Amino acid sequence: MRLSAWLPTWPVGGISRDEAIALLRVVGEYSFALDLLDDYDYQRVAAPGAGSTVIHALSYDEAIRIVEHLRGRFGSSELFGREKDNSLQSALSAVMQTWGGADLYPGVEAKAANLLYFVVKNHAFFDGNKRISAVTQG
Repeated sequence: MRLSAWLPTWPVGGISRDEAIALLRVVGEYSFALDLLDDYDYQRVAAPGAGSTVIHALSYDEAIRIVEHLRGRFGSSELFGREKDNSLQSALSAVMQTWGGADLYPGVEAKAANLLYFVVKNHAFFDGNKRISAVTQG
């Protein structure tokens, strides 16, 4: 069934029918992402295997430049991309950790997945954590 087929007559609540459809799509996409994070939290997602070798670690300064660029695209609030503490630096460092000479997060794929997870779950920013994390995966 098409999403627009079951929506009542609009406008309702001060938003247009098109706005309501767009809002429901966003909620659906976030729902999928939140379900995936929940599955990861409860270890219902298989860990990525060793993948591509890391040839360059994303530095804090590079990450901040990416965030500054994203403000122009997503920065609908003054809080977008503003760090709340040192969680970003911590996440960048965490994915590069080793133990006994072996990477704790072997390969680019594991590092990228865990960077996304750490930034989203630790709320490195006041606003924009999921959007910023998703872009750093590219």
